[in-house]
Amino acid sequence: MDARLVEDITKSITDLFRQLDSRSTGFISHVEIFTTMKGLKQPITEEKAKEMVKKVDLDGDGRITLDELISLLRPILL
Repeated sequence: MDARLVEDITKSITDLFRQLDSRSTGFISHVEIFTTMKGLKQPITEEKAKEMVKKVDLDGDGRITLDELISLLRPILL
């Protein structure tokens, strides 16, 4: 696998994470997902945002870390 491709994808995921982490806490909460989706005029409920976080949240703390997002997205994008 091309190291440059892995680096580019990781940077893209990191940029996405920073956009979603609107409060710069180092975590993405269901509130941030809900607010972002509403801002994009996408139909979403707070419950659906909670479900989205739960699917990505590997350590069960109710938040998404950068590492968790990378673990989910990098294999899909490679």
